[in-house]
This record gives sequence, structure tokens and C-alpha cells, in this order.
Amino acid sequence: MTTLAFEQLSEDTDTLKILWYGDYGTGKTSALASAARIGKTIYVDAESGLMAKPLRRLGIPIDQIEVHRAINWKELDELFWMLKNQIEQNEGVYSALCLDSVTEIQKKLLEQTVALGVRRGAAKGKEIDPWLTTLENYGTN
Repeated sequence: MTTLAFEQLSEDTDTLKILWYGDYGTGKTSALASAARIGKTIYVDAESGLMAKPLRRLGIPIDQIEVHRAINWKELDELFWMLKNQIEQNEGVYSALCLDSVTEIQKKLLEQTVALGVRRGAAKGKEIDPWLTTLENYGTN
């Protein structure tokens, strides 16, 4: 006789990966922030577009949103490991991680990487073109 294995559907964890794309002013920031209706949300706000009053008017529970505005390699790395550890210890601790916007985060990190390369070059007596990113810039942060 075969033993059938069953699981409770309520024990399944649903996950989503969502990318919102659209022109300026189309509601992407508000749509991302609405994840707070599901539960605790970490919001990486690189564009400084997240504002409490309009979100409150939309019925978004702003007390469920933790905003992170420091956009640099060290802080984002620490945020990643903090989230990883907390999720491993308590799977339901966060409902969403919002990155607003990936374009702006990438731009800021690239600017920091190039600026570091320029400073390092100057310390060695080299003139580095800040408008040129080379392989030497990769892995420097």
C-alpha cells in the first residue's frame, strides 16, 4: 500500500517579483508603497519620492513602511544581509522590499564607484577621467 503525502495549502509561501515601469507621475511610487497593506515593507527610496501625507490619503498604512535612503555599497550590503538573516529566522517578518528606483540606485552607485577611482588615481598621481568607467572600477567598493 502506498502512503500519500499531503501538505496544507495554508503552509505554502507565496512570493512575487514585480517590476513597475512607466513615465514620471504615473503612480509607480504609490503602487510600490501599497505593499504595506500586506505587511511590513522595506522601501529603498533613492528618488526621495516617498511622502507620508499622500500615502495616508490613499489609505496606505505608513506605519508598516521602513524607509532606507542611504544609497551606497556598504549600507545596501548591510541591508541585504540583515534582511536575509531576519527572513531566515522569521519567514513572515517582511512582506516586501521596494527599490525606487533601480535606475537611480544604479546611477548613484556608479557615481560613487567612479569618484572613488578618481580619488585613488589622484593619490597615485594619475589623472582619471570621471566620464570613463573601466574594468579597474569593478569590484572597488
